[in-house]
Amino acid sequence: MDSSTVTTEPPTFKWNYDVFLSYRGEDTRTNFTSHLDMALRQKGVNVFIDDKLERGEQISETLFKSIQEALISIVIFSQNYASSSWCLDELVNIIECKKSKDQIVLPVFYKVNPSDIRKQSGSFGEALAKHQAKFQTKIQIWREALTTAANLSGWDLGTRKEADLIGDLVKKVLSTLNCTCTPLYVAKYPVGIDSKLEYMKLRSHNLFRKSNKFHYQMQHEYEFDTSVYMVGIYGIGGIGKTTLAKALYNKIVGQFEGCCFLSNVREASKQFNGLAQLQESLLYEILMVDLKVVNLDRGINIIRNRLCSKKVLIVLDNVDKLEQLEALVGGHDWFGKGSRIIVTTRNKHLLFSHGFDEIHSIVGLNEDKAIELFSWHAFKKNSPSSNYLDLSKRATSYCKGHPLALVVLGSFLCIPEIK
Repeated sequence: MDSSTVTTEPPTFKWNYDVFLSYRGEDTRTNFTSHLDMALRQKGVNVFIDDKLERGEQISETLFKSIQEALISIVIFSQNYASSSWCLDELVNIIECKKSKDQIVLPVFYKVNPSDIRKQSGSFGEALAKHQAKFQTKIQIWREALTTAANLSGWDLGTRKEADLIGDLVKKVLSTLNCTCTPLYVAKYPVGIDSKLEYMKLRSHNLFRKSNKFHYQMQHEYEFDTSVYMVGIYGIGGIGKTTLAKALYNKIVGQFEGCCFLSNVREASKQFNGLAQLQESLLYEILMVDLKVVNLDRGINIIRNRLCSKKVLIVLDNVDKLEQLEALVGGHDWFGKGSRIIVTTRNKHLLFSHGFDEIHSIVGLNEDKAIELFSWHAFKKNSPSSNYLDLSKRATSYCKGHPLALVVLGSFLCIPEIK
């Protein structure tokens, strides 16, 4: 291991575009698509839109690369979408990226019946029939892509106002980016986090898919059931509960429709109207909407009513009173199917009292990891030289594997080693 760096994160998919827009130019270029594009850009979303008027029959490598480099693809199905072989090829590539890269696909049904797309009837069936002679080898692939996309949860314009639909799409994109683009800072030297995540994976029945070999799997490989689960993590102060919760949050956050990490609930709730402010923060982080909470009872009703159909991930860090749990995550029925609530606390009895589904205790680092963490803070590398090995062992023995104690003592004894 290179002593100049510490990494615990596996390689992850990095994107150059937040959103790729797939659309039929003659149907929506000058109306719905342009309005959606502008609304997204006004919110700071990085959008790729191919607005060239002239297209060839073959999708270009540049465009295919742009699809691969997008986190989200919004597919705007319109009356003449399937009449374009270019659009159909785009769709195939988008569905492939969903399967291989966990790309998020949001279908929009613009003045078309989703059933026509799913069954390739109506204008979509007619378009494919016209393609049959020229693109015989592609027809089946196009059909499968259309069916897959139409079966995804999407937005049907129907009798709605276009502005309202665009507003909902923008909120969905911003919520997704909030969960996916901004992983939480875990620690400068996250020593031992991988082993603690492995411990959680082996012990938890509800946070990770069970497998014989532990590894971090992509979003589509997780097999969460649809129940709502509350998972508690307890241990003494400084043992690493918050660090573990952040790392766990970063690993699983991409699977949820909304997410929220509330730091240091104990201290935040001590402020004037603190719990109500925490309720507001929770609602804003998940819904991306400012909702005023005038009192706790009203906040409870808003949370229950607005989140009961959303699959959410909520982490409450450093809880010390039952009233905090009752105000923020009062019951399983407050949240949509598949939601996960994670709480860290020093008091395991709070977790039992609130009826948590899983409760896990966190212990200190073993000797090797303790020496490594101490060394990073004392010597700025992953292990001490032989001159300081005995000192390091005595220091880590004194700290008994307690991460915060190792950080504080190592930083206090920071020694520039003689080369």
